[in-house]
Amino acid sequence: MSAPSQYEFDSRQNEIIARLSRAMLWVGAPLLVVGLIYGLAGVVSVIQAIVAGPASAALAGAWTLLAAAFFCALGIWTRNAAHSFHRIVATTGRDIDNLMDALGNLGKLYSLLSLLVKIYIVLIFVGLIITLVFWTTAAFRS
Repeated sequence: MSAPSQYEFDSRQNEIIARLSRAMLWVGAPLLVVGLIYGLAGVVSVIQAIVAGPASAALAGAWTLLAAAFFCALGIWTRNAAHSFHRIVATTGRDIDNLMDALGNLGKLYSLLSLLVKIYIVLIFVGLIITLVFWTTAAFRS
């Protein structure tokens, strides 16, 4: 059984995709570098906490490592999507497969960002409720 034929983007469409790929590489590479720097700082913090510091320093190191994982994930998924978009332009006969690979990586990236936005909204909502409760109880006390 033969594979279904794939759509091939024209030169104008390829130029748009190539521009997107280049821009994404410029975003993904610094995100990955930031992640690696955070990772190094996190490892140093954890080691310092184990050797001489308080437990709170180890917690700070753990949070830094979590930030490192976040930035590395964003960088890797952005770069992977950029490479898939580049393959659309550089190859023939597999444009749809490469497009779907790129969209899969973008889906991972935006799923993570979506989760963070949802957590942020919940934290804001909880903070507002706590503030309202505090103001209400303070008004009754005075």
